[in-house]
Amino acid sequence: KYTKLWTLIKKMDEYDVIPNKWLRNGTWAFFPTAKPMGTINRLVRQSSEPEADWDVIDNIEIIKSDYDNYERSLTDMIRLQRGLPSLSSSENETRGRGQRKAKRRSDHNYGTSEPETS
Repeated sequence: KYTKLWTLIKKMDEYDVIPNKWLRNGTWAFFPTAKPMGTINRLVRQSSEPEADWDVIDNIEIIKSDYDNYERSLTDMIRLQRGLPSLSSSENETRGRGQRKAKRRSDHNYGTSEPETS
């Protein structure tokens, strides 16, 4: 079965998700800039073939490629726009017992009504 794959890119100062088949040489891509936003979103989601009348966008930066899930790539795009790490990078963090940074404990006696004596 054919798997649709998407790539998270950065063009100028904004993030975008496009199908892998729109990319060329990893440095430029076809993009339907003249189409309405709803149409662009549908073309991306359906991983449509690029058309001859589409614009070429160059100087793109590939942030992450080969997403096999459109929603995951979209979530990562939104997280990056908000200045948060992508879900993919969050999943790669080491977790579990003993893997978190230790928090420094304060010497205050919270919850006690007795004054400290020296």
